[in-house]
Amino acid sequence: MTDVTSFFLIIQNLPIASIATTIIAIIWIFFSFSITYHWVVYSRNIIISAVVLALYYGVSLFLIGSILTKIAYV
Repeated sequence: MTDVTSFFLIIQNLPIASIATTIIAIIWIFFSFSITYHWVVYSRNIIISAVVLALYYGVSLFLIGSILTKIAYV
């Protein structure tokens, strides 16, 4: 088997939920810099900004962890 064939077999064996989670995580991480910049530069209340950023990066780390655990199973 070629590398491309084995890649498509891996994709075919992944459940739909894992593919959807990966796509959402990639989009989430892609926009993280702009959201962080917006909250740091344009925020009026530093406490609200800190809470939002903590929640945001907590979810980001959760999504990254879910991707890494799915890669380990493949």
